[in-house]
Amino acid sequence: MYVPVDSLIYVHDTTFVAMEREFKQYSGEEYEAVVSGVDPALESLKIFRKEMVVTNTMTQKRKWSFSVVAGPSVLYNGDFYSGIGVTLGFGYNF
Repeated sequence: MYVPVDSLIYVHDTTFVAMEREFKQYSGEEYEAVVSGVDPALESLKIFRKEMVVTNTMTQKRKWSFSVVAGPSVLYNGDFYSGIGVTLGFGYNF
């Protein structure tokens, strides 16, 4: 490859100098790079990613609940009421 180089004398002329074109290749487990040129620059870069698929299987749990409640309340007509109650619940996670 020939590259024009201006001469050191102030003559308006161009001199051609033969220069070697450099080429280097670097690689590893996760990449591959190519550097080349007279003034070396990165020409190409390939990145190899490791893919990992993670599967997590969870079983759905049914939850039961049982509670006893007690306390005062106000009814819709304005009367007061106090009492004891029992609740039974069932839950399922989707």
